[in-house]
Amino acid sequence: MKNYSQKSTKMKKIKSIFLYLIYISSLFTPAFGVQRYNIVDLTSYLPRNYVTDASVDYTAYIQKGLDMHRVVKMPDFPICVNDKGLKISSNTEIYFQQNSKLLMAPTSKSIYAILWIVNVNNISIFSPNLEGDRDVHLNNKGEHGMGIHIMESSNIIINNPLIRNCWGDGIYIGGGKIPSSKILIKDGKIINNRRNGISITNGVSITIANCEVELSHGTNPMAGIDIEPNSPKNVINNILLEDVTTRNNKNWGIVLSLNEIYSRDAKDINISIINHRDIGSKAALCLVSYTHEKNPIPFTGSIKIKNPIWINNEEMIKVVGNNNIAPTTEIINIATQTGKTKQQRALNSVEKMKMKKMLYNKKNIFLK
Repeated sequence: MKNYSQKSTKMKKIKSIFLYLIYISSLFTPAFGVQRYNIVDLTSYLPRNYVTDASVDYTAYIQKGLDMHRVVKMPDFPICVNDKGLKISSNTEIYFQQNSKLLMAPTSKSIYAILWIVNVNNISIFSPNLEGDRDVHLNNKGEHGMGIHIMESSNIIINNPLIRNCWGDGIYIGGGKIPSSKILIKDGKIINNRRNGISITNGVSITIANCEVELSHGTNPMAGIDIEPNSPKNVINNILLEDVTTRNNKNWGIVLSLNEIYSRDAKDINISIINHRDIGSKAALCLVSYTHEKNPIPFTGSIKIKNPIWINNEEMIKVVGNNNIAPTTEIINIATQTGKTKQQRALNSVEKMKMKKMLYNKKNIFLK
């Protein structure tokens, strides 16, 4: 009896643990069609006889649902959002369904966003499908109409985003007095935005992983990813770009433009770019870190670029100025492919790069 009782008790414990693990797993499964515990469908906040073709502005209705609940899913059809955008509260999870989409209504404003993540913490957004108004914008002014604007916020996950046709950037991380921190953007497609695909101007511990960023064109910088602080009060540290593909951006695949953060105070800047692949952008990488000040104080830290593959660029690396304030920059194991015409016009082969190695070393860029 004792052995049977022990076995029975043990089996009950195993069963309890198994059921608990199933329960926990169900809470954190973002896949389409899975019933998420206590999730609220924001369709229930729309008015009666709502339309499903995004021809009516439902911003206020969706915002009310977001204000009332912390775990929500978007309606399973396109929703029109006005230039006030949707403001996300702390501790919120948002799930986009298979046909969910937020479309920016035409506007003449120059500063706006579809989703605002401002001064909040602990946000997770799964599969956001956002489309800006670049093709229907009501004038030609401004460049700050964003898909997602993240400012003074921490612990943010943007998983599997599809962001297209924004008047400014697909995703903007920066602004404010406090740097955003612990940001993860993964498995995304950021396409055909007017200024940049993704901008980082003020942030710490930011990871962009396995994203495709392409066709940025319309107004400068026209980069796939632009790391560009706006003032010496900004912070750029512990930035990781891994397995990112940039493609056919008008100017730069990735640009690191650090001039504006410079001051006489020592600044620590650390950026890692691993397995970057660029296809067809004017330059795969652009470096801008210089000052005309005599005897400048260079940034501490490092820029490390490992295993890049750069294909069909007019230039692999564009260095603006003498790079006299940049942190030590290492570019390791470059691979490249190029067409004959562009090869004749520009520095875009590993062999030619090696011939220029001494020049780059003088600019604090070390090719390995």
